[in-house]
Amino acid sequence: MFTMPQQIDLSLNPLTSLYELGEGHDYAFFKMGKRDVFFVNAPDLIQWAFTHKSIGRGRFFKIFSRWLGNGLLASEGESHRAMRRELLPAFNAEAQKIYMQTIIRDAPILLDEWRDGEMDLAGALFDLVFQVTVRAVYGLNQLTPQNTQELLNILAHGSESFLGRAALPEGHYLASGRVRHPIVDEALEYMGAHWQPTPLTRILDSLPAQEKYDQTLTMLSASLDTSMAALVWMFHLFSRSPTAFDSFCEDACTRPLEEAAHGYASLALHETLRLFPTGGWLNTRELFRPLSIRGCDLPAGINIFISSWVTHRDVRYFDSPKEFQPERFKNQIAPWTYFPFGSGAHTCMGRPFSLAELPYLAALVVQTFDIQFLQGNDIQLRLRIGLTPDGQIPVKVQKRGG
Repeated sequence: MFTMPQQIDLSLNPLTSLYELGEGHDYAFFKMGKRDVFFVNAPDLIQWAFTHKSIGRGRFFKIFSRWLGNGLLASEGESHRAMRRELLPAFNAEAQKIYMQTIIRDAPILLDEWRDGEMDLAGALFDLVFQVTVRAVYGLNQLTPQNTQELLNILAHGSESFLGRAALPEGHYLASGRVRHPIVDEALEYMGAHWQPTPLTRILDSLPAQEKYDQTLTMLSASLDTSMAALVWMFHLFSRSPTAFDSFCEDACTRPLEEAAHGYASLALHETLRLFPTGGWLNTRELFRPLSIRGCDLPAGINIFISSWVTHRDVRYFDSPKEFQPERFKNQIAPWTYFPFGSGAHTCMGRPFSLAELPYLAALVVQTFDIQFLQGNDIQLRLRIGLTPDGQIPVKVQKRGG
């Protein structure tokens, strides 16, 4: 059997609390409110938690249904499998090729709007990733008449409830048990009226009205902020690692762009997602029937936590785990120690697209501009559903060949 030695309040410092519990340990037990939690941090246990047929997302994850409705992120079992089958054509190789064609066409045009001189690189990268993604995936030149960052902030508030912060954020309201916000409703109405045919919008347009709303909201919440954050974290890490940035620039500027996207840029993205797994810092599961594992008799209903933030920073799996070393991904990574997109039946379907889009954009930026990092980088981690960078990266840019 097992005992619950301590009560953990994840609404305070969840990353620190989980790291202190898990680093160097295969597993730990704790209580979170009234919930019993089995926290796993060993490759065999992580594989078990992600793939065992008696383990699923469960009731804990249903918190997100208050915010996102019955979309892919909050679904379970056969309902989830049916949704994945329905949406999968929007994320297959052919769809990704179509999205990348738009990015290859439009990203240089958007970068042409950057001007030589001092600028906030974080804000510029957020805008770049946002603009090319909504153009490629939704066929939109803009997402909503409202401020984009305001919309993304609202979409991210699901974490308030997930982490135990019960207060309803300002501006939100309840409707039929769902948390809503007028800006989100306006944005989704605008999208549905203005988007152009793409692999994803063709599928969304074929859905009943409520399912179309829920799946569109899910796609926005689970993809845009995480992709934008990943590129900002990459350049934040580069600003702290001049040697790595020099290696990246040399590789990107001496190879054709598409080759460069598969070179050091790809290594740097993987290393960024190891340190800042923007979309999956905590995966929660529930055990649906009693099971024994590692000598522990687990009751049905116990919650299972898997944290990429903790596992990715464990010295047992990565040498100098808190250091930014893109070259480490030249070598094989041990199975079930690196999972920034989750794993198992709920693996992020957008993974191949992110791994194609973000290195391409990173390489394009340094091929287009010489970047000098300035003093005053004040990026801080803001924990929401993902790991959001909050602050500025001051730089001086000059167009190459200009």
